[in-house]
Amino acid sequence: MADILPLKGENRVLVRKGLDKIRTGSRQGLRALAGVSKVDIQKALSSHIGFALGPRLNAAGRRESAMAALDLLLETDVEKASLLAQQLDDQNRERQVLTQEIQQRALDELSKAPLDDILFYFDTEEHFSKMSGVVGLAAAR
Repeated sequence: MADILPLKGENRVLVRKGLDKIRTGSRQGLRALAGVSKVDIQKALSSHIGFALGPRLNAAGRRESAMAALDLLLETDVEKASLLAQQLDDQNRERQVLTQEIQQRALDELSKAPLDDILFYFDTEEHFSKMSGVVGLAAAR
């Protein structure tokens, strides 16, 4: 529980209740997602939600449609949940690669001009312009 100590009052209580629900719940999709994320659901901490489960759920919406994440969370069949969780894990890995590619492209382009001359950077390549959910992650870095 050490990772939720910085929270105060009601927020801390809500986080603790949520973690308890995740640990003891029977949602097959969440269990399958924990499996592909290498998270022991019985020992899940808020950091696991933020850095392992959450990014995989968000990856679907960043790449295509968030419906895959919703489908996973609502799935009751263990096998279907496993397939959906693996798809989200694959999409998250693709998202990570694309984020790195976009970052590297921007750094390569920026290295060609003196930093004092750069107000902002944008890329006109159509391939990257269709990935606004991923571009934002690269820009934040």
